[in-house]
Amino acid sequence: MMDDYDAADNTMNYWVAAEREGTTPEGFERVTVSAAKWAVFEVRGPMPDAMVETWKRIFSKWFPSNPYEQAEGPTLEVYPDPDPFGPDAYSEIWIPLK
Repeated sequence: MMDDYDAADNTMNYWVAAEREGTTPEGFERVTVSAAKWAVFEVRGPMPDAMVETWKRIFSKWFPSNPYEQAEGPTLEVYPDPDPFGPDAYSEIWIPLK
């Protein structure tokens, strides 16, 4: 999960996160992701190259050719595949829209 991008410093917060109910264990932080309309992009192929190429396509081709804008809130990289480095790895990029 990524949020709080600072263009001047070219920095952002990058979180490794998991869904959890109940109390937050000591040493961890809780982040609430608000309900939103999301664009979900499939990423196929080994990390990190497949993820980097998909991000490039989203901002160089998809956003310029669609009426949507990125909304406030975190973007998500979702890695459900147990082997994200395999040649047929599957992952997703979730971007909140307005």
